[in-house]
Amino acid sequence: MNFNRQIFFFFLTVTSFFIVLSQAQANSPASPSSSYNNEYNGNQKLIKDEKKIILPKRSQIVVQGNNRLDSSVIIRDSLIDINNTEPKDLSIAIKNLYKTGYYENVNIFKNENVIFINVKENPLIDRISIEGNTEISDEIILSELESRTRNVYSTDIIKNDVRKIQAIYKRSGYFSTFVEPKYIRLNQNRVNLVFEVFEGKEASIKKINFLNNKVFSDSTLRDVISSSEYRWYEFWGSNDRFDRDRVNYDKDLLKEYYYKNGYIDFNVISANSSLVKNKKDFIVNFNLSEGKRYK
Repeated sequence: MNFNRQIFFFFLTVTSFFIVLSQAQANSPASPSSSYNNEYNGNQKLIKDEKKIILPKRSQIVVQGNNRLDSSVIIRDSLIDINNTEPKDLSIAIKNLYKTGYYENVNIFKNENVIFINVKENPLIDRISIEGNTEISDEIILSELESRTRNVYSTDIIKNDVRKIQAIYKRSGYFSTFVEPKYIRLNQNRVNLVFEVFEGKEASIKKINFLNNKVFSDSTLRDVISSSEYRWYEFWGSNDRFDRDRVNYDKDLLKEYYYKNGYIDFNVISANSSLVKNKKDFIVNFNLSEGKRYK
C-alpha cells in the first residue's frame, strides 16, 4: 500500500515539472534574431516615412480685367514662362502685351504660387471723322488711314495715321499742316475717333536757282520748266505752288531742252529744295552739268 502511494507521488511530481517548464518557454522573451527582425522592420518603415517627397504646389496664372480677349490669348501673347517668374521676367511679359497694341494698361505680379495678369483693354473704334479739311476730301484721307471702324484703338497706329495725313497735304503743297487726333468716350468701351486738321498756308516757290549753267541763262531756263516763282500780283495759275512731283517733271523738261540743242551729255546732278525762315515758302535749286555740244 505504501509502495503504490510512492509511485503515485513520483508521477505527479514529474508531470508538474513538465507543465512548469512548458509555461516558462511560452513566456520567455523573443530570440535575438526575431527581435532584430522586428526592430529592422520598424526602422525600415521609419526610413520610408522620412524619404517621402513633398512636391511644391504648381504655379498658376490668373487673368483679370479682360472682356473681349480670351485669357488663353493674353497668356499666349505675354510669352510668360511659368518656371521663370522673376521681376525681370514679368517686366518682359508686360512689354510683350503692350506690343500687341490691344491694351491701355497692363500689370503683372506674383503672390505666392499665383501669377496675376491685370489688363485694361483698349476701346473699339465706333466711328472715324475728319474735321477742318477744306483742300482735301474726307474720302481721300480716310482711304489712306490704317485706323478702321470696329478695330482696336491703338496710339501707335493713330500716330502713324497723323503722319500719313500730313504727307497727303505735303503732296499738295501744304507743308505747315498740323493734325491733332482726339477721341470721344462712349459706353461699352467704345470711342469715336476724330482727326482735327489745321491746313495752314499752301507753300509757294519763292526763288528758283540754276547752278553751273553757262550756255543758257537763268531766265531762259525758267521759261523751260513748269514751276514758277511766286508773284503777288498774279492771281491765276498754280505753278508757283511747291510740288515735288512738278520739280521732278521740270528735270525732264530741262533734259529735253538741252538734248534738242545738241547737249547729249547734259544731266541734272540734283534738284533740291529748302524751306525759308517763315517755313511756308521754298527755294528750289537745279544743279546742272551741261557737257559739250554735238552737231
